[in-house]
Amino acid sequence: MATRGVVKRKPAVAEPLADGATDSAANDSPKRLRGGKADDEVRALPMDNVVDVAEFHTTLEAALHPIRQGLTDREAQISSLHNVAKDLMCHWDLWIGEHCHRILELEAYVHSHCHTDPYTHGDEGQRSCGVWYFHRQGTTFKSGSFKGLDLACGDSATGTSAGLLIRSVTEEQDSGTPELTEGPCLVVDRILRLCGQPSIQAFVAGRTAAELPAATTEGLCLRRSAVPRTDRVWTAPRVGLVLRAEQEAKTHSAGRPIDFIVRPYRFSTAPWLLRKFRAGFVATDHVHDPDNAAGRLHLLKLPNGREYRDSVEAGRAAGNPERFVDKKIATQNELCELVGASTTV
Repeated sequence: MATRGVVKRKPAVAEPLADGATDSAANDSPKRLRGGKADDEVRALPMDNVVDVAEFHTTLEAALHPIRQGLTDREAQISSLHNVAKDLMCHWDLWIGEHCHRILELEAYVHSHCHTDPYTHGDEGQRSCGVWYFHRQGTTFKSGSFKGLDLACGDSATGTSAGLLIRSVTEEQDSGTPELTEGPCLVVDRILRLCGQPSIQAFVAGRTAAELPAATTEGLCLRRSAVPRTDRVWTAPRVGLVLRAEQEAKTHSAGRPIDFIVRPYRFSTAPWLLRKFRAGFVATDHVHDPDNAAGRLHLLKLPNGREYRDSVEAGRAAGNPERFVDKKIATQNELCELVGASTTV
């Protein structure tokens, strides 16, 4: 059902809806229509003008379309994910409670017939598009440092499970210095705090991922940026993955780990602000654009940047990425060596 409403720039945080209720656009003040049906409930959304909610869903899903279809163009898989990440980080804002944020860092996980990334969870929540998926372990939500939130962008009809993991966000402050929240679990903690919820269970309130649309979920929604940004998007291998032997079934989904372990599916518009494995951005830039990477090295503000490039070349010279099987990458140099070794496969 398409609903319309005039809404404020900053959304009010209202009480969670009862199980099974849905959110839609509203007037300036959150209120409930007296129609007696959940579909008739309307809430305030952080927009500056009148919007058609159905049209907005379509706009978001259009941005995610290449992933939803399963990255069917094999030659353009990396560039397709890069383009989606750039669109989200440069043309969309993430509203958490009444606070406008930018997505500063995210990672892509996609498993389909054409893109068998074994590190994709493959949870049912990742088989919908344009919805929020809080990471689960079986029937419960992951807790502690294992918490995470994806913008799900899969499709059960195409057999695609996919999620864009939000790793870091920033909020502009009156001081002019953005407040950075880095790490998937800390992002979830921030969402819960700003929405006044004690837990993921309380925030979700019995709803499935498919019932948490990113366009209309109260307290957590994406909006097109009023002023698009033009930041460069840097890429790196994803954080915390372990290379597994192909036949050991130690990954979430089927696929060859060696084909995906260092793919540049980590994206950031400001990697110099991040603490976690920044060397991966140096390594990826060196491998994929060696003619120009040296001239950009100073932008990453890493004092050991040249050393990391040397580690990539050392890994390339040694080859044999199998030596990293079941080994947790503990240092920046190890990550760079793995990147170099993986280029020999």
